[in-house]
Amino acid sequence: MDYELLVDWLIDNEPFSSQISSKGFTADDLLTSFEVISLLDSSSDSEVDVSSVSGLGNKIVTVAKSKLGCRYWWGKSGPDYFDCSGFVYYCLKQAGVSVSRLTASGYASSSSFTTISYSQLQAGDLITFS
Repeated sequence: MDYELLVDWLIDNEPFSSQISSKGFTADDLLTSFEVISLLDSSSDSEVDVSSVSGLGNKIVTVAKSKLGCRYWWGKSGPDYFDCSGFVYYCLKQAGVSVSRLTASGYASSSSFTTISYSQLQAGDLITFS
């Protein structure tokens, strides 16, 4: 995936551009984040290799991949339309995780989740910004 094109698009389009600006993120900050995400799918440009991941992470990725192509719709949490937090909530719920629907900030500060370092990331982990 060409993350530079994605970052350019995010910076140029609302509501992302105003959120990025208000947080003080730069294009380099976003590229660094996408580089971390890209470690999860280093086997190809379009698929996450979950063959070495077992359990919950595999379930989350399997659910997420089954929803590729679904439309974005503000406030929706599936099964055919999602917004960002609704998609995360749906994937977690379908994988058996009992959690309330939260914002990215809510997931980041939730006591239900453990903070890990980038080097410990595995398929199914959430990446949030504080």
